[in-house]
Amino acid sequence: MSFIVFSRRCLLAVAGALALLPTLAVAQDGDTMPIRVVSYFAASTLDPHPGGSGWFLQSHGVAETLFWVDDDLTIQPKLATGAEPDGDAWVVSLRPDIRFSDGSPMDAEAVATALSSLNALSPRATGSTGAITATAIDPLRVRIETERPVPVMSAVLAEFPLIMFKPVDDTWIYTGPYVVAEFEPSSRLSLEPNPHYWGQVPAAPVDLRRLQDPQSRVLAIQAGEADFSFNLPPSSLERLAADGLIARSVVTTKTEMLFMNLTRPPLDDQRVRQAIALGIDREMLVDAVGGGLPATSLFHPDFDFAPNEPLPYDPIRAAALLDEAGWALGDDGLRRRDGEVMSLLVRHTTRQPDAITMAPVLQAQLQALGVQVEVRGYESTQPVLDAGEFDLIYFNSNTVPSGDGAFILDQWLRADGPRNHFGYDSAEFEDLMDRLGETREPAARNALLLDISALLEEEVPVTPLFAVEFHMALTPQLADYAAHPSDYFIVRPDMGLVD
Repeated sequence: MSFIVFSRRCLLAVAGALALLPTLAVAQDGDTMPIRVVSYFAASTLDPHPGGSGWFLQSHGVAETLFWVDDDLTIQPKLATGAEPDGDAWVVSLRPDIRFSDGSPMDAEAVATALSSLNALSPRATGSTGAITATAIDPLRVRIETERPVPVMSAVLAEFPLIMFKPVDDTWIYTGPYVVAEFEPSSRLSLEPNPHYWGQVPAAPVDLRRLQDPQSRVLAIQAGEADFSFNLPPSSLERLAADGLIARSVVTTKTEMLFMNLTRPPLDDQRVRQAIALGIDREMLVDAVGGGLPATSLFHPDFDFAPNEPLPYDPIRAAALLDEAGWALGDDGLRRRDGEVMSLLVRHTTRQPDAITMAPVLQAQLQALGVQVEVRGYESTQPVLDAGEFDLIYFNSNTVPSGDGAFILDQWLRADGPRNHFGYDSAEFEDLMDRLGETREPAARNALLLDISALLEEEVPVTPLFAVEFHMALTPQLADYAAHPSDYFIVRPDMGLVD
């Protein structure tokens, strides 16, 4: 009976969400109807400085970086044409034809101002460089000096926090193919084609709305209330295809990761962390969520700096490590040390279908080790991380947003990293990262990154789970849509309607 009550509540919530979507309107007076997109997120601010703003605004087609990672996962120039070393600094050359959405040029002064502002006000913009000094040399060249050595500046300038912007009055404008015409924070963006865009000007406006519940996104496109629905449960794809919609899936550069809070016992014991990592059956998790690749490291297996073999599943070794750490298995199936039951609080986001599906599977795998497990969901990751209210926390993130493996390591695992909420502080890791920061030759960088992955497998501040697969559905009018292997470029300038 409780399942019936839950289902009715879900249907009521879905119906309410769908009622907020615009109905399909007939174009009048030559206007082009907007492409209606539903996604699991929408920007909460147009300010480029906070947290994930660069990700949000790039994903929505509003903002751009100087370099980017293309559909083949290689670093390419975008707003820039190149970056050359100048002693310990770098000189970045800009495209001559870039304008902000008000028509003003994106020259070297504007780029230097944007980089300096982000470096001063956005902690996530400093992870790879420390403090920077950006100076315009001439209208199309910027010299960038960094506190930390930067061996691959193109990768740094492809990092999502470093979007190019210009403050105008009480808002910010960007260079992307779309301009924000209407904005409801965390809910809806009405996007118009940017007439000053340097590339292909989009053929149609876009109406993007956030529907948090995955089933709401399924029903929206089934009901004809959306043209493109992003991040769907894999179980929905077959019936959506049967309805004449186009169902697509793409294995992404996002990795589902289980971080461990080293500041709270028993996870301050490396043996316990190793046992947890060895007790996770990643193939089972992939089967449960309906797609993906078992992790070999924090990085997508296709990158040259990622190990080839999936991380091991060895529950016998896991049990031995827990015994060695003094956590004895009792007749009731629970482990105790000094009379205290081993108990862990696992947190996960409720915004992702995979995270919800994984929760009972991961809980059962940890309980099979003799661990008492409490699982709690949350709406927003950052408050949980800030408060440290977790033993284990899992979520997915693009671990290689800039085409180079250093980004996530600098951000999440450096002792002074802006996102190190886990108490990880390893002298050996810091030494390897310092060496990585001084190494430019690609093969040598790859070797260091492989050494870092091996060290993380041993010290286990985080254990990667799987490369995430995203599922989407589109109307036949969007048949030419090309999915990027991340969620950094969902709304794209070539998102035109097919006759």
